[in-house]
Amino acid sequence: MISYATSTDGRRWTRPLLDLVPWEGKPSNILLRLPNPAAECSYANVFVDPEAVNKSQTYEMLALLSEEPPGFPKHKGQAIYRYYSADGIRWHADIALRDGPCWGHTWCSDSMYIK
Repeated sequence: MISYATSTDGRRWTRPLLDLVPWEGKPSNILLRLPNPAAECSYANVFVDPEAVNKSQTYEMLALLSEEPPGFPKHKGQAIYRYYSADGIRWHADIALRDGPCWGHTWCSDSMYIK
């Protein structure tokens, strides 16, 4: 799961309730959730480009996932998955980066990089 929280000082955080991914039938702060509870999500990183020409790509997220999430029908297995968002809350699947350190039926656990 990837969740959402905000802070004005970096010490106190607020987790707003959103209607994107319910938890036990109630609103949660979850943005993305893999269908398989045993799947792993590591090293999710968000980059912000406030001057992005395409406003739907103001936010870019890369996440190292052990299996394909919804929205990536042509990709299977562990990879680095890229998402874009206009507001940092509603994310849209883009591509799976297949030629990286975690492709080829291996699972990385200590780093993620994009070349």
